[in-house]
Amino acid sequence: MTCATFRQAIAWVVTRNHDLLSTAERAFATGFEALPVPAQALLARLSMRRGALFRRSKIRYAEIEPLDEALSALIEIGWVDARPKLALTDLFRLATRAELARLRRSDGAAHEIGPLRSAHRRAGRGAYVSGMARDK
Repeated sequence: MTCATFRQAIAWVVTRNHDLLSTAERAFATGFEALPVPAQALLARLSMRRGALFRRSKIRYAEIEPLDEALSALIEIGWVDARPKLALTDLFRLATRAELARLRRSDGAAHEIGPLRSAHRRAGRGAYVSGMARDK
């Protein structure tokens, strides 16, 4: 789904169903419209991905430049969490075998992997909008 289509869908829902939307849903629509276009495009793209966590290095969209600015805008308003807590299963899913091997140092201490998780939920689905993990 392109950003324009995502924006059009939100506008359609707000226009035709404003009285049925919760305060949080109306706030989302208003907040989304206030975002810079690259941040809107990134949120639209992430919301279409499967899962809640992604590696930062795997987020590559030609139409979203500069990506770091779009990401920062979403972090700033709390729709993406730059430091979520990871379950061990999340770590295993996100990391490569080589990275997992490097996580354990000789003294037994673990290195930190910096993930991002969206704090915003998809309307009506109860699932997190996709987030990302920052590579070191």
